[in-house]
Amino acid sequence: MEGPEDTPLPDLRFFAGLDTAAAHSVPAQDLRVGDVIALGPLDVVPADARLLVSDRLEIDEAALTGEPAPVAKDPAATPGAELAERSCMVYEGCTVPAGTGYAVVVATGAQSEAGRAADLAGHAATPPGIEGHLAALTRTALPAVGIGGAAVTLLGLMQGVPVREALASGVAVAVAAVPEGLPLVATMAQSAAARRLSRHGVLTRSARVLEALGRVDVVCFDKTGTLTEGRLTVTRLTTLDHDALVDSPTGQRLLRTAARACPKPTDGRPLAHATDQAVVDAATAQCRPDHGWQPDAELPFEASRGYSASLGTDAGRPCLAVKGAPETVLAYCTTAVGATRKDGHESIVPLDPARLQAAHRLVRRLAGEGLRVLAVAQGTPATATHPADRLAELVGGLTLLGFLAIADTPRPGAAETVKRLTDASVRVIMITGDHPATAAAIACDLGITQTDTVLTGSHLAAGTGTHPGDRRNLGLRPRLPRAQGPHCPDPPADRARRRHDR
Repeated sequence: MEGPEDTPLPDLRFFAGLDTAAAHSVPAQDLRVGDVIALGPLDVVPADARLLVSDRLEIDEAALTGEPAPVAKDPAATPGAELAERSCMVYEGCTVPAGTGYAVVVATGAQSEAGRAADLAGHAATPPGIEGHLAALTRTALPAVGIGGAAVTLLGLMQGVPVREALASGVAVAVAAVPEGLPLVATMAQSAAARRLSRHGVLTRSARVLEALGRVDVVCFDKTGTLTEGRLTVTRLTTLDHDALVDSPTGQRLLRTAARACPKPTDGRPLAHATDQAVVDAATAQCRPDHGWQPDAELPFEASRGYSASLGTDAGRPCLAVKGAPETVLAYCTTAVGATRKDGHESIVPLDPARLQAAHRLVRRLAGEGLRVLAVAQGTPATATHPADRLAELVGGLTLLGFLAIADTPRPGAAETVKRLTDASVRVIMITGDHPATAAAIACDLGITQTDTVLTGSHLAAGTGTHPGDRRNLGLRPRLPRAQGPHCPDPPADRARRRHDR
């Protein structure tokens, strides 16, 4: 039977009146299956829903799938797709960075993907603490203690010892064999450990935490926001020929043009796309105020288009700034910035097939290092006035300025923490929803290279690993990209289900 996300989409004319229908705001908990919800920029999806119509809709699903970049949505059905690949579905708790759409509710509350993941994660078994181990030891030793006490009593009677004395000796032996002082010793040891941790600013709320800490041999880290800063940063500037220093004329021009192609912030709120925010932050921190730039029209980024653009004047001259996916922007470029001439000015060279291939190789190399790459280009239109909805007509015949490399950089001290754990024979596993190459590069930077196990979500779903038959690796559910090989983990919702299955 087809699920909601597999249902073929009816004729779009059936939904033609949705944009004019009356809208009512209701609490999320009052939504019911079959209700139609309207989605717009900065909205939070209130329930799992099947898209009916959408207009350049993008959803940030990082909380559910671990995917750090917004996902483009489309009403077309995706039968049999994995959770992260269901482009026709929107899920509770995710946010809308851009676009609009209408969707019909298919699940709410505990029945949603987020609710099911939280419910299954709550059923994870808690390993027994020291109290449980002491109870098991007592149950195991009790029969032996009873037998020993009875044997002492019997031997005393056989040697003519009075019954009362023989029985007292047997009871004394039985009582002496029970480790009644061990729980007190264990409690004192835990208290001493908690006191030592408090000197380092660690507050211990449960004795079980100390017990588990003492038995740790594997540590699983979430990458985004734990091992890394949790925000994108421009880490590298490069042209076709060489890396550019941020304070060089080439680097300043590259960064300033990229910032011009970003939408302007409104009311002090962060930009919808994290990459735009990273570019604007870098330009603000590294470049002088761009007073010469007067924007006239802008074309915001959309996943379906692959680039953003801004038209304006630079010191009175018409200028078109474009940035976006390298494969898209390169297709619109006919020239590129070449080597610096003796007079200090940059040369402009044709973007012939050889240079175009070199550009694609550079992009692949940067992506292989775990960097998100943006191409930056500039055009010189005849006029600086053009309708914003027709700005795409001017995108062509551009000059490639270079590339920006963006990454979620590791936290200070993260690599040292990984090294200390590794030196203590603790295995470190990194869990992330990033692209395999990105995950592998960050793991290499952090020094996580001690395992050969590389698993994906599909591998775990099929019960297979890199080493067939190694059930111990599958039981640990590792997610470790290593320098020699990438990985692509499963989303948090699927991870919760597999913890429950264990």
